[in-house]
Amino acid sequence: MKYFSLILIFVTYISFGQSLYQLEHNNVRAVVSDGGAFFENTNTAGYEIPIGSGQTAIYSMGFWMAGQDTSGQLHSSFSNYLIESELFPGPISDDYGSSYYSSTFLTSLWVVSKAEIDYHIANYTNQAYVTPNSILDWPGDGNTSEGVAANLAPYVDVNANGTYDPANGDYPFIEGDKAVYVIMNDENGTHAITPGQALGVEVHVMFYQFVSSDDLNNTTFFHVNVFNRRSETYGNFKFGIFADCDLGNYVDDFWGSDSAKNYMFTYNGDNMDENNAGIVGYGSAPPAIGIVSLSQPLDAAIGYSDIQAPSTANDYYNTLLGMQQSGAAYVHPDGYDTKFLFSENPDSSGWNEPFYSSVPGDRRGVMSLSESNLAPGDNLCADFAIVYHRNQSLDNIENAQALDGVVDFVQNYFDNNIQPCSSIAVGMNENTGQNVAVEIYPNPTTGNVTLEVDKSGTLEIFDASGKLLETKLLVEGVNSLSFNYTPGIYVLKIKTDNGFTTRKLNIR
Repeated sequence: MKYFSLILIFVTYISFGQSLYQLEHNNVRAVVSDGGAFFENTNTAGYEIPIGSGQTAIYSMGFWMAGQDTSGQLHSSFSNYLIESELFPGPISDDYGSSYYSSTFLTSLWVVSKAEIDYHIANYTNQAYVTPNSILDWPGDGNTSEGVAANLAPYVDVNANGTYDPANGDYPFIEGDKAVYVIMNDENGTHAITPGQALGVEVHVMFYQFVSSDDLNNTTFFHVNVFNRRSETYGNFKFGIFADCDLGNYVDDFWGSDSAKNYMFTYNGDNMDENNAGIVGYGSAPPAIGIVSLSQPLDAAIGYSDIQAPSTANDYYNTLLGMQQSGAAYVHPDGYDTKFLFSENPDSSGWNEPFYSSVPGDRRGVMSLSESNLAPGDNLCADFAIVYHRNQSLDNIENAQALDGVVDFVQNYFDNNIQPCSSIAVGMNENTGQNVAVEIYPNPTTGNVTLEVDKSGTLEIFDASGKLLETKLLVEGVNSLSFNYTPGIYVLKIKTDNGFTTRKLNIR
């Protein structure tokens, strides 16, 4: 049974070496951990919305990853809850027992606000200014002599000397009005969920929130970067997000997915969410909550009850692949194979839980991206958001249907205002985007574009996962380019002597 109690914390150490922080900058109080499970407050739900209400919508969220080495052996890392996690605080290292590692990464989450950064930019040359620890301690550079990667958290390198140096104006690069940056690995601990071989990956996550008067105020964004720091190449590598979304009372929920809009969601099984064993319910007209992939299309979304949870590594991997744990395909009621369960709008007809008279209960879900290869030095990055809708003049089904509009709004905001993780680099030049004049048209395009720049330079093209596809030279003035890529969103990074800027290109 799950119990709820709200504990106000800043950074808290829990017994097995993980740390917790509450990100509470808008209408959400979200407990973030550096131990692989998020939004869990030490065995209680830790995603409170509205903030201060005592009502929570997510019990826990974690990452599932698995891939096959060149001999076909499965390597994996699965995280569900704080006591069921195969990710551990800190980056990959050649010496986890060193004094450098234990002192630097005892807590492997870092918190900074846009207000602190703006004040630092305006005042770092002032003799009376004292740089706050949130900026001083930002883990921009790793110590390679200690076996840690050179590049860790993203920052703006004001003097372009290749070193994070806040005294000379450098500052963290974040999205949102406040952000938490987390670094983890899957090596420095025991894989107790599915005992097996570690991947040797380093996982970076930036959680961030905006203060606003619209749906952004109920949204938590996050981007994930998975680095292969070891020498093994993984084929059929899969990354997924596990979520145990409990809308208040956890025993009366439904679950669904939307392959077109790339999200999974949880909503109440009836129009009254009662209190239960100390858990505060949402009452009448309960909300709906979802997790949406913003930068990459979903390949699968599988929902299941608490008694259907996977147990072996193959169970987990098959779920990531969008299959039954046995390896058999799921079959849509219309007779075709599918990787998306309950994939139709929860109205009066279609494949959804109410129409098929499901019994409400404790639901979990996993959504995953397409398979890829993860070679040594490669990284996979993806952007996500947690979305929420509640209108107390609507019932439980109508609130779930209205979540579609929130997804559209958040996706549009991301597309037009937020840099995807594939375009964020450690040690970015301060002039990034400010002095680089660029025009790209038409956009969207079928593949042929004109790119105009005010100086010669280079163009790097990345796919949505952050993989560099090719590099082109640019001449000053007009460049006629042709891209023979599959339809989707791509990131163009344009570099000149004035700095660099990024643009999104939509190929249809």
